[in-house]
Amino acid sequence: MRGAQGPTGGAGPDELVWGHVKKQVSRQIPQSQDDLKFLVPSALRRLQKLPHIVARFFRHPRCRYAIG
Repeated sequence: MRGAQGPTGGAGPDELVWGHVKKQVSRQIPQSQDDLKFLVPSALRRLQKLPHIVARFFRHPRCRYAIG
């Protein structure tokens, strides 16, 4: 079994997802932990409805190991 970061030591698709979510949430400037508890799941649900963006994570050069 390979490490969580893949065979090249780079970011895996899951790390790209979290990076995307962090970027989306930070644009909304959460003011409290309660804001984060709402914004993070909302960003994940929104991403779930955008499969073309999720597919792009797997086509990233550091993540190609995950599809083949």
